[in-house]
Amino acid sequence: MEILKASARSRWNKEPGFFEVWYLTFNDSKTGDGYWIRFTLVVPKNIMESPFLNLWFTAFKKDGIISLISENYKISECQLSDERIQLKDSFLSSQKTEGKIVKNKQNISWELSLSDGLEFLHLPSQMYQIPILHSYLASPNISFDIKGNIEINGTKIMIDGKGTQSHIWGKEMPDRWVWAHTDNFEDHNGFLELISVETHFGPIGKVSSSRIFLKFDEEEFSFLTLNNIYFKECLLFPEYLFFATGKKYKIEGKLYAEKSRFA
Repeated sequence: MEILKASARSRWNKEPGFFEVWYLTFNDSKTGDGYWIRFTLVVPKNIMESPFLNLWFTAFKKDGIISLISENYKISECQLSDERIQLKDSFLSSQKTEGKIVKNKQNISWELSLSDGLEFLHLPSQMYQIPILHSYLASPNISFDIKGNIEINGTKIMIDGKGTQSHIWGKEMPDRWVWAHTDNFEDHNGFLELISVETHFGPIGKVSSSRIFLKFDEEEFSFLTLNNIYFKECLLFPEYLFFATGKKYKIEGKLYAEKSRFA
């Protein structure tokens, strides 16, 4: 039986005021099209409001077409176990995800297999044991091969590509954050994982930090920095500038996309 890695298991202890997100994003190698599947738990602070889960699927086509569909489920229709995250007939396990959403004349389903990749912690391991942050992030499978099929309104798409799977949980989402990941380097193997957040840190109050990890062929580069987030917006696209300095290297870059490409 498959068992979820420790960083993928649910952290909800049945108390109110909690959220949890499991998501995977991936690209098909042949077409370059991107996909985003997300399982979300929402537990309101008001105990009179019922917890619920949401299943979200988005396809980003290179020609600009975006398909987006989501559905909510009662907590009684879901299972959060050490083996899988299950929302009615859809699930995410350590090496597989299957799902189906039928809503508003849209019919989307998927059957996908994930290779077993590196478990990656964005914070020092000790910090996951101390409930001082309002939210936490870890990647049970930071980079994997993915194969299978997706069917969108009767059209079956065979998938063969690379992706990443992560898990976010806590009392509330960060005030603002940017996340980026890519597995696509020309003529090289590896991936880049980048997360910048602005959140509350116990009695210290609001802090900002960036975690950048680059695996390039056989080399690994890790950066953890504070107070270096710069957001810049113009009329055409949001732009995100990032940089970090380590003992031997520094990294800097820019992320941007046209607003029409956002879901």
